[in-house]
Amino acid sequence: MPVPPLTLLEREEIRAGIERLGTDEEIAGRLGRHRTTINSEINRNGGRGAYSAVTAQQRAAPMRSGADPRPRSLSRSRRWRRT
Repeated sequence: MPVPPLTLLEREEIRAGIERLGTDEEIAGRLGRHRTTINSEINRNGGRGAYSAVTAQQRAAPMRSGADPRPRSLSRSRRWRRT
């Protein structure tokens, strides 16, 4: 069963938890999420020293839209590229 993505409010709670020096488990308990979700979110977005909820939300938006920022291998090939 898919897990819904973190919301901006949840990311703000993560930021507040970091400021309170809370553990990943404490933050996760407040949000009803698994501790590894919180840990991954923090590490993916600068770590405890640089985490920003707004920046994390902006970085997540393209992923949620289904856009894949990586170029496909066939599109890089001259043979298969449309001109």
